[in-house]
Amino acid sequence: MARASHDAEPSAPLLVERLDKPGVAYYLVPWMIETRTAIAVQVDALTGVNLGITLFSKETPAPFLKPEDALARVAREFPGRELGKPKLVWQPCRESTSPVYPFFEVRLDSRNVYVRMDGSIFQKLTPLGLGG
Repeated sequence: MARASHDAEPSAPLLVERLDKPGVAYYLVPWMIETRTAIAVQVDALTGVNLGITLFSKETPAPFLKPEDALARVAREFPGRELGKPKLVWQPCRESTSPVYPFFEVRLDSRNVYVRMDGSIFQKLTPLGLGG
């Protein structure tokens, strides 16, 4: 961790809104070594308090999808449909239990779809049941 944080430099923060807690948001701050993300720091958007740090292995490719890539993914899956501007969101759910892996929420006609950081598209997010 110390070596990665010493060699890495912060890049543009990503604002993520919590779907399960309206009005609550956090930033994911990727720390890069050359072209790969080494660390992601989660920071409370209101207070600036560090909420957590995730260290990625050297084998991990860029873990964060770009908004234009999420939009292109939805456009390929739903051709000819009217799409809204993507925004980053997260809530604990079966599709992502970690706030380091949020979704791009994209308005598709009159509903939302969710694009996970690996490019998978979901019509809805499934709340975690008892026992996670």
